[in-house]
Amino acid sequence: MYVVHDSPGAEVAQAGLRSTHGVLCAAVIGASAALTGCLGSSDSNAPPASGGPTIATPVQLTDCSDWNAAGPSQRSAIIEAVRTVSGGPTGSPGGHGAVLDNDKAYNLFDAQCRPEFSKRFRLYKLYTRAAAFQGR
Repeated sequence: MYVVHDSPGAEVAQAGLRSTHGVLCAAVIGASAALTGCLGSSDSNAPPASGGPTIATPVQLTDCSDWNAAGPSQRSAIIEAVRTVSGGPTGSPGGHGAVLDNDKAYNLFDAQCRPEFSKRFRLYKLYTRAAAFQGR
């Protein structure tokens, strides 16, 4: 943020901030559009990337209501998807996120998603928090 002591300079600085804000907004919108394109096709007729079961909701949006509605094969797919995202590379070289074994993840989701109030809990958040405290 600029600090300007004279009135004409303040108007110039404020105009510069407005134009910078516009460029920043355009960059964010462009980046999100590019990211959306990278995350997958919106073509619902496209075959799944793997031969196994798939989940309809992106893993970042999968919540307890999805878990409760899923059958055994979808639950396995949810656990694998969350594990893949959570166990991916971290900011440090060679680092990877903590993961749970599949039985622990199943028991975690099954227990935490049972109460009615938990239907909007994001599964990846439950998973990453439990994995972070594993072994402590």
